[in-house]
Amino acid sequence: MLVDIHRGMQPVTRHPHEDHMRMIRHSAGDRYQAMMEALDLEVHGKQVATSSWMPPPGDWLRTPFAPLAEIAAGDREFSGRLFGCLVWQHFMDRPERWAFCRYERNGESIGGITYFQV
Repeated sequence: MLVDIHRGMQPVTRHPHEDHMRMIRHSAGDRYQAMMEALDLEVHGKQVATSSWMPPPGDWLRTPFAPLAEIAAGDREFSGRLFGCLVWQHFMDRPERWAFCRYERNGESIGGITYFQV
């Protein structure tokens, strides 16, 4: 479950980029579940996770996240945005309660969204 700390811990029930999620689900087909399972492994046992620090470096074509690279046709920025959409959905679907925020370090955005258990 994903909650919005800025709105009184209200559950987030709609994805802000549902159009991208439909594209991911349609294009990934049965590989969608493999991406979600890879995110489960990434988050397992953590209290805090930042989306921009999760994706595997380099070429995604040999990872469960290959569908994102394929959809983005090699555009790394777009595939990163798709990854962020997938991560958001992942936290919406988790059984634990997670919140989210954007953080900075030395006045610079750290990139991505940070999720934390509440």
